[in-house]
Amino acid sequence: MEPFLQGSLTELRELDLSSNSLYGAIPPEFGNLTNLQVLFLSNVGRCRIENLEWLSPLSHLEVLAMDGISLAKTNHWVDVILSLRKLYWLSLKGCELSQVMYPFSSFLNSSSSSIEVLSLQNNSLNSSMYRWLFPFTSNNLLSLGLSDNMLDGIPKYLGNLCSLETLSFYNNSAAVKFPDFLNNLSRCTSLSLKSLYASNNQFTGSLPDEIQKFTSLTGLSLSENQLKGTISKKLWELPNLNSLDLSENSLQGFPSSDYMSNLPDIEYIDLSSCKLGPRFPKWIQNLKNLTSIEIANTGISDTIPLKFWDSWPSQLTLLNLSSNNISGKVPDLSSNFDNNSVIDLSSNNFDGPITNVSSTVALLNLSRNKFSGGISFLCEVVHGFLVILDLSHNSLSGQIPDCLWHFKELQVLNLEHNNLSGRLPAFVGSMIKLEALDLYKNDLSEEFPKQVFRRNTIKHVSNDWLNYLDVSDNSLSGRIPSSTQLQSFDPSRYEGNLGLCGPPLTKKCHGDEESRIQHIIGESEGEGIDELDVWFYIGGAIGFTIGFWIACGALLLNRRGRYAFFIFLDSFKDWVYVKVVVFIANLQKRT
Repeated sequence: MEPFLQGSLTELRELDLSSNSLYGAIPPEFGNLTNLQVLFLSNVGRCRIENLEWLSPLSHLEVLAMDGISLAKTNHWVDVILSLRKLYWLSLKGCELSQVMYPFSSFLNSSSSSIEVLSLQNNSLNSSMYRWLFPFTSNNLLSLGLSDNMLDGIPKYLGNLCSLETLSFYNNSAAVKFPDFLNNLSRCTSLSLKSLYASNNQFTGSLPDEIQKFTSLTGLSLSENQLKGTISKKLWELPNLNSLDLSENSLQGFPSSDYMSNLPDIEYIDLSSCKLGPRFPKWIQNLKNLTSIEIANTGISDTIPLKFWDSWPSQLTLLNLSSNNISGKVPDLSSNFDNNSVIDLSSNNFDGPITNVSSTVALLNLSRNKFSGGISFLCEVVHGFLVILDLSHNSLSGQIPDCLWHFKELQVLNLEHNNLSGRLPAFVGSMIKLEALDLYKNDLSEEFPKQVFRRNTIKHVSNDWLNYLDVSDNSLSGRIPSSTQLQSFDPSRYEGNLGLCGPPLTKKCHGDEESRIQHIIGESEGEGIDELDVWFYIGGAIGFTIGFWIACGALLLNRRGRYAFFIFLDSFKDWVYVKVVVFIANLQKRT
């Protein structure tokens, strides 16, 4: 790399070496690129940086990314960075900054920093870092990333950042009261902050009235904390709120439809594991622009009125009502869903037949309900894009329709714990993307179709066809097709089918040869003598016969022939001895 950097590249403006397999120290010759404005050195294999003095001549540098490169052996890197007066975008994710002994030599005035975007995620930083972070926190700062560290709170000076719009603070260890956390941001920052991502911390307390000060908030994520108590009604009065995630907390006290009518622009809401029940929240129908809603495990035990489904927000991409006790019929699900959408109604008490589903759905999970009837509704889906279909643990009956072969993208098909009958469908053999097939505990019968499971001969498929298969506890019969990947699954995946036989089961099929030799040279791939060995021994036997009579003729006709015969016999004896020993050794090894 050094010869490359020693050339006449002084006019170079942008250099991106990210995601390469370079190794060694970053050479100081980078400092020769004096007109460089953009430099990406993220994730460059085993590269390391021993000092950052080479950055000082790059006075025109505006964007710098060194994610994944260890700075543990560097000192005074803060001073070097702050000397770059035009730098506005800095990313140092995963740079082991917590191991730097002396990150600075002297503080510069915070107003000297021109940085607008600062990313310091995944550096195992604790709150002692705030003493050297201060110089970066000028009013130019728009985005600050402190996630995936070991921070237990934030200092009050961050509340004075009048331009800060995004604060990422998820995956820390902030075991503090959330009202105190908000209070440290409640000055100038509260007016500018648009996105606060603080999931997976240890915040305690409730969601207080102070939230009303953050009038610019469009996105708020506080999932996987320890928040309790009642949600302040002031939250629902925020004029610009667009995305809200309060899942995995113990919050309660959700307002009436009147309050939710103040949030016409909200598109995403996740209240999973909060205490919404027992009534179904009718305020959802007021959110006309809603595209994603998750209210799983919220204690709802109500019946959803059919007229409510009719007023469901259009263009949904995610509907998650799982792990409640919602009952009643599920209406036609063929409309109101956008491309690649997800429907999860699992673990409820829905009953009746499944009528229809949108062709735009990518994941459909209706498992662990009380659905009955057949699954022929899938035949109404034209050009379906289903990737995952889970109808397990219901009371579905009838045959598995052949129309499922239309779902070329299907990767997971789970129909276990139902009352499905008939044959194992042959269409499975044409579904080259199918990775998991679970038909456990049904009433499928007849034999395995031989065309269903075969050796993978499709060149563009990198792995075996199926990674998971379970057909146990059915009424299947006949031989498991041999020389296929079916022999690679555990025998337990076939148990409970009294009529099944053949490997990997120990039960032999009718007509199987019991001869030990036949077993060795049988049809099971990878066992016994291969075809080349068989023809070798056949050829040896033929050659021996011909040679024997030639030798006998020579012996009977003349004296020289007799001498030749004895020489031949002596060498042939040695040859036979070697072959027999090798054959017996191979035989013992394989049996």
